[in-house]
Amino acid sequence: MANNNDFSATYRDKLAPKAIKRLVAKMEPLHYLNQDISDDIIDKNQSVSIELQTEDFIANDFDDVNGIQSQSFKTKTKTIIVDKHKEVTFELSDKQMREVQTMNIVPDLFNNAVNALAKAQVLEFYKLYKQVYNFAGVGSNNAFKSDDIFEGEKILFDVLVETDPVCAVTSRAFTDLAHELKNAGKNADSTSENVLRNKNLGTIANSYVFRDQLLQDVYHTAGTASANETLVSKGATAIGETSILITGEIGETYVEGDLISIEGHEQTYTVTGDAVHVAADLSVNVSPAISIEIADASAITVVGSHPVNLMYGKEFAVHVMRQLDKSAQELGLSSTNSVQQNVVDPRTKTSMRMESFRDPKLKTHFFTFDVLFNVELMDARYAVRLLNS
Repeated sequence: MANNNDFSATYRDKLAPKAIKRLVAKMEPLHYLNQDISDDIIDKNQSVSIELQTEDFIANDFDDVNGIQSQSFKTKTKTIIVDKHKEVTFELSDKQMREVQTMNIVPDLFNNAVNALAKAQVLEFYKLYKQVYNFAGVGSNNAFKSDDIFEGEKILFDVLVETDPVCAVTSRAFTDLAHELKNAGKNADSTSENVLRNKNLGTIANSYVFRDQLLQDVYHTAGTASANETLVSKGATAIGETSILITGEIGETYVEGDLISIEGHEQTYTVTGDAVHVAADLSVNVSPAISIEIADASAITVVGSHPVNLMYGKEFAVHVMRQLDKSAQELGLSSTNSVQQNVVDPRTKTSMRMESFRDPKLKTHFFTFDVLFNVELMDARYAVRLLNS
């Protein structure tokens, strides 16, 4: 096995299938979104046009005479800039490669490299939480419970019709749910209405719940205004406005992603940009637009720091993948000795690129894995933050 060609079959027949299988498994949160995945080769920052099915549904549009609920589906075109690129490099010795060949042992370095490709994309998805303004739970470090999921489903009910909600939760939240199931019926305060009825933890009501194995915790650290229990609105805020004038203390802060609730309002809001009180009164930008007029001196509450778990439907966001148009030389590989291949999962069409070459003097194999992608918000109505954990 003196040259690179001796190992090309191992790259192609053993490592490539294992890599794409692991990548697909670790990208689980993204499979429940709208996806547009292709192994087409493009430049980074190139825009692509994709067609998405959307649902035009009005909850109160009901024909009492005929008993027909009005619902329609449409296709819309959305332009996405594919500008996120994750590249991972690592080395394997001839000895490690022969273990792959003869014993089918895949080194941890290989698995960790694939995990890194998946984690980069999942993290990009979780960043969208800052634009999610609906929430369930109290925003504390209390144990995560099935009640939080039921509350999230209730919030999504009016907009989420085509698909059942999906919950992507951290390991900590998943463990809390497991303890709730284990203790169901054993504790005096545990009732059938407040526990997980289905012994398959993956099914709660109509939701599929899964633990994201790559992310131990995603945490939102709220601005210091969250500790102020005397915040009030200054003046009336009209319907359609995208900012609220708030009276607080000089020096208090709001950070992007902070959640705001308002006295007498069911709708909650998320802060869209960092802000600080340089004076007592501060205009804070929020989303969505104000739906009901806010009266002067209404009490304002900013939810405190909290773990982030998400319940969402596929209409929440879109995940796009393409292959990057990049030469072996640009990747730092030898153009004459490198083995390059695009690896595609036949079921999901998820793809990644594997580049490798062997240095005979060092008896070392140099690998570069990469993915080109983006995850972009479609409609924040189709997601809820689940705060307790």
